[in-house]
Amino acid sequence: MTGARYNLHGAIGYFGAGGARTGSELFSVSREADGSGVLRAQCVMDYDALVRDCLLCLDPDEAPREAFVRTVECGRILGSGHYRFGAGRILADIVPADGNPERIEQAEDCRFFGTHSLVNDGWIVRALAGDRIAAITVHANSLAANGGGVPGLYATQARIEQHGKERREVAAGTFDCRFVTVTYGDYPPIEMWLCESLDVLAFMRWDYLDGHYELLSLKQS
Repeated sequence: MTGARYNLHGAIGYFGAGGARTGSELFSVSREADGSGVLRAQCVMDYDALVRDCLLCLDPDEAPREAFVRTVECGRILGSGHYRFGAGRILADIVPADGNPERIEQAEDCRFFGTHSLVNDGWIVRALAGDRIAAITVHANSLAANGGGVPGLYATQARIEQHGKERREVAAGTFDCRFVTVTYGDYPPIEMWLCESLDVLAFMRWDYLDGHYELLSLKQS
């Protein structure tokens, strides 16, 4: 997919019960004219004392090509994971801070890789490809709800359903959004409102964590 080159810069706020601020995410997305793109995000969860730095590179067809995730918890580096994706191949180099490096290789395609950054989570809507409902295998660095722990390579199943379009007002402005739900296994559905033109997360609510997440700022150049 080709198109105009652009850069996005934004921030998402994490909020717990009663609206208390529990963390934040700073992100940037660069899209080249050939359709390839790079996501960079820093996710800070104050209540979990967790910091996660993420990089995700996509090819012109939106398929993941490379990713990097590094986690720090309670001021201590847990480790990092470097991921590479090709036709029928996933290669992960895992480097724990307190253990031996490990290489994981799997003979399968990766349709969607989750770094647990929320702006990345919103991109799962692209798997609908014009349909109202889709089910896909999601690969990710962690199966924990907060994306914590030493990065690894995991797979889980996701069910995505679009429920229509809504106009949503958030701190960053008012956006025409696609309202979708994403369900992983036995967890309750995640409700997402995604800016229709860019698939950027405007608002998310998840009862499992008793919290919500809101786009605080967004700039495009």
